Parts: sequence; C-alpha cells; structure tokens
Amino acid sequence: MTDTNQKHLREAMDADDFRDYMLSFLFLRYLSDN
Repeated sequence: MTDTNQKHLREAMDADDFRDYMLSFLFLRYLSDN
C-alpha cells in the first residue's frame, strides 16, 4: 500500500468517526429538547 492510499483511508475513517459523533450529538440534543 502506498502512503497516499494509507492517508486517504485514515481521512475516510476520521470522516466516518466524525459523522457518527455528530449524529449522536444531534440525536441526544433532540431527545433533551423533547
């Protein structure tokens, strides 16, 4: 695997983690508002 591929995979995983974090945060805020 090239360094470029590894960097791309790392960035993709970070994006997935960030998306999961944001969805969890928005969901919890939604629950607390209702």
